[in-house]
Amino acid sequence: MHVYRIISLGNIKCRLRKPHLISGNDIVISHKTFIEKGAWIVSHRGSKGIRVGVGCMIHRNVHLDSSVGLSIEQDVLIAEGVYISDNTHNYRDIDTPIKEQLILPVKKTVIGAGTWIGQDAKVIGAEIGKNCVIGANSIVNQDIPDYCVVAGAPARIIKQYNLKTKKWERIF
Repeated sequence: MHVYRIISLGNIKCRLRKPHLISGNDIVISHKTFIEKGAWIVSHRGSKGIRVGVGCMIHRNVHLDSSVGLSIEQDVLIAEGVYISDNTHNYRDIDTPIKEQLILPVKKTVIGAGTWIGQDAKVIGAEIGKNCVIGANSIVNQDIPDYCVVAGAPARIIKQYNLKTKKWERIF
């Protein structure tokens, strides 16, 4: 049995605008969240599910794919064409086509509160801190601390907020 829960608070509900696919168990989308058309939201058997927090804005053609567990905290902005996953394709058996091999879990993926993920970025098996900026077309495959700007493929930190000086500082 599939479990999709859409959490609403009073008359402030979430909006799903023509998703392409919602499949799997334990998918929770919180109130005040807007998901544009063309979204793929897939939670594979054995996953701890997908959680989308309060007040998120997820634009067109975003793909959320979980075999371990995927969490998007509150007030996250995700641009068009972003792919977020906690798994990858297995390719270890050279005698079997990759498309026929099992999915290889990486680790739980978390997108921290207030983060902005730029267009066509990819996040695979990483935990991103709160209020981060992920540059367009970046590939994030390792953890990113709070208050960072990252860019590139693979992504690297290019700026970080200094809590002592209260300024964004370039990282070289």
